[in-house]
Amino acid sequence: MNEFEQDKSGKEAAEKSKSSAKAKKPKKSGRFAKSDVRSWLAAVKRPTYTRNGETFESPYFMVSIQRRGKRVGMSLETGKRDAAARRAMEMFEYVRANGWEAGLAKYRPAMHRKGADPTVGEFIEAVRATSSINKPTLETYFRALRRLAADIAGVERGPSMFDMSHGGRGGRQGQA
Repeated sequence: MNEFEQDKSGKEAAEKSKSSAKAKKPKKSGRFAKSDVRSWLAAVKRPTYTRNGETFESPYFMVSIQRRGKRVGMSLETGKRDAAARRAMEMFEYVRANGWEAGLAKYRPAMHRKGADPTVGEFIEAVRATSSINKPTLETYFRALRRLAADIAGVERGPSMFDMSHGGRGGRQGQA
């Protein structure tokens, strides 16, 4: 305590501290609730990308939503900021109420859909049909891939793999 406070009575000091507390006004944070569209106006952005050293901006807005330790960027499929903010708020509310699984199924169905797990042979046929790589090079890669798959699957290697009369290479391919 300084000399000035010692001269005042306890009542006067209490009055002074009350009046100084009243004088201080709480700071406004400038933030809005997640259920308010205004909070999403600043959250929506137009993503940029670079191609051949030139930077481009997407015509559509996107938002990055974080919920329960997972963050996902989603296109809002509109070039209008107000509409994008409304859609971002709608997405967030849906994910909050129903979880990520349901939210991704609703708002990113093509990305969410899991295709069937192809076999090694189906994968190789798909690559063969679409690849522009030299055929002998591609066949070398396929042999290496089949060998890796067989090793992972625990298919035994030995003289029987060369026995063409009892399945040989063809039988081993089916196992992998």
